[in-house]
Amino acid sequence: MDPDIAQIQTSEAPEPSVEASAAPPPKKRAKTANIAQIQGALKRRGKKKSLSLLTDMPLDVIFEIFSNLLPGDLIALSRSNKAFRTLLFHRSSITVWRSARNNVPGLPDCPPELSEPAYANLLFTTNCHYCGRQGTQIIEWLLLTRCCKSCRENPAFFFDATNHPNDHKRDWLRSYLPSITRGRNTYVRMSDLAPFLEQWETQGNDNGGIDHLLKRSKEKTKLLKQRLLPHQLWDEQRNRNRELELDAIRKQRRRAVWDKLSETGLGDEKAFLNSSQKDFLRNMEGMKEPTPLTERNWLKIKDPIISWVQRARRERIREQRSAPYTTAINAIRPLLDAYGRTRPLTDCFPTTMDFCCIPQARAYIDELVTSGAALDAAHFTGLIPIAIQQWHNDASQHLYPLLPPWLIGTRHPDVLRSALVWFHCASKGSYPLPCNDTTIGYPRILVHTHTRHERRRVDEPQSPDDDLANAVCDIYLCSSYMLDPAQLKANITFDLHASFAAAEIVQLCGLDPSTASAEEMDELDARIACVPCKEIITWRKAVSHVYKPCHAGQREWVLLDDADCAALKKLEAKDRPKTTTGTFWCMRCRRFDRAMCNFFFSHKGLKALKAHMERAHGVVQFRPKYGVDYYVPDGEPTNDNERPLPVMYKELDFKVSTPELIALGW
Repeated sequence: MDPDIAQIQTSEAPEPSVEASAAPPPKKRAKTANIAQIQGALKRRGKKKSLSLLTDMPLDVIFEIFSNLLPGDLIALSRSNKAFRTLLFHRSSITVWRSARNNVPGLPDCPPELSEPAYANLLFTTNCHYCGRQGTQIIEWLLLTRCCKSCRENPAFFFDATNHPNDHKRDWLRSYLPSITRGRNTYVRMSDLAPFLEQWETQGNDNGGIDHLLKRSKEKTKLLKQRLLPHQLWDEQRNRNRELELDAIRKQRRRAVWDKLSETGLGDEKAFLNSSQKDFLRNMEGMKEPTPLTERNWLKIKDPIISWVQRARRERIREQRSAPYTTAINAIRPLLDAYGRTRPLTDCFPTTMDFCCIPQARAYIDELVTSGAALDAAHFTGLIPIAIQQWHNDASQHLYPLLPPWLIGTRHPDVLRSALVWFHCASKGSYPLPCNDTTIGYPRILVHTHTRHERRRVDEPQSPDDDLANAVCDIYLCSSYMLDPAQLKANITFDLHASFAAAEIVQLCGLDPSTASAEEMDELDARIACVPCKEIITWRKAVSHVYKPCHAGQREWVLLDDADCAALKKLEAKDRPKTTTGTFWCMRCRRFDRAMCNFFFSHKGLKALKAHMERAHGVVQFRPKYGVDYYVPDGEPTNDNERPLPVMYKELDFKVSTPELIALGW
């Protein structure tokens, strides 16, 4: 705080001379102006005037002028030069400060703890009274001061009772001493706390004296709060009025901005903005300043504002164009989801974007959009498998060029479904997901991550294809990825080594490699023991297992007999995700487009799954059944993390009966 404001100076200012004021003023002589004087006056008109002689005026005139000012103006004058400072802080200037205070409507009288200049400084300046930093807007009325955060947290000025181990002590300090309260934080001024503790120490063990001290401090603090309550209410009302004034100026500025936008042809866009867009535009730089809009200001802020409004117009037009397709896709999605739940988890479906681009499905969607007819559920349900089969056929055409010539000449009717057909993903990128499945079979290769590209939104749609893509992108949990022949050609190659390993395994299982299909091998569901690694795996895992770095290329297979295979499958059935920590997916929440579903609808443990079923589906199931109520995500069967997991030789809980394994000492 300024020491000259806190305490009025006691020095006396010079009084005007009585003799000089009693003598009559001299008569003025009429002056005649000539041409030279007029020209000189015109030359001096542009010179800067000085107010240095203002202090030489009579005091009653100066006081009369100052009495019409506001307290904040007097504070500014006192800081302009030493002459005003000496004059305004003189004891005789108290009437000027009081008159200035009366010019403020509703302002309460000066508290007895402050002088008139200190009261004006408290109300009409924003300087911190401890460090002088500007911008301290809040007045601490119990302390009659302004305090910034850094000074409030300075232990030299305040005692911080926030982290006191006894919460009662913090509340106790609030009751007996003036303090600053910020939520649960309490700060007590050290200049108030030190004398209070000294008085406490002087009482010693006198409980009566301590009780009297506490009672007196509590009453004093309570009276201080009551006495300063009108000042606090006035300050709060002033802040509210100021906010209303600033809001009015901001509204006027925003109206002026929209007037400028109307000149550019964007004024009509105001009626189409939603609440979130209005809030965003309202808080943009150049729209929230509490100053009138000038031409110079508009030149500075117009580019980002015009750009944002143009983008909002493009989004509105894009949403209007894609709205019919959004309605049609939302109508067919429940039928797609219902069909997907009836199919095995191993089936490979196209994404929503791929399905909508299938000619049969696209023709039906266009018919719904153009005619506005209602959806025929029975007709569309019969159309779904036809469209999916067409997608499989069209997508498979991009795989035939990758096959070796000797494989195309086999006797298998559909060469892609041969057990010898395996592909390798050579992608090393990490977007959208790193490739953990390098050996991939058919038809899973069609839904592999690195055979697709994302169809992004089109800001300025020009065709129905763009409108359809925007509709799919805007719908929640609809994948906008599509099969991309260019990505497939760049990342996917035929896995020749896996094909040779598959031929050995097929022959080991007693089938003809030239005619055996992958479906036949899956139906056989044999288990194969890898002798070098001493683990038992499925035939699909065996295809990729032998070429892993841990295997070192050694290969020796043993086919388990029927008894050992049945015993091993029972052992595999026990190795399911734990009911408390396992991750499960709700079967009723399965979506046709499972690429996005597996990420959002997982539940940790069966307890969370049962709570979800009761909350979301109204089904109370005490013992959820696998494959009926829940499932685990299906991935690439060649991945070691996918079930059934490999079983090590040491984990076998039964005595093997396969002769080859017995001979090896298993």
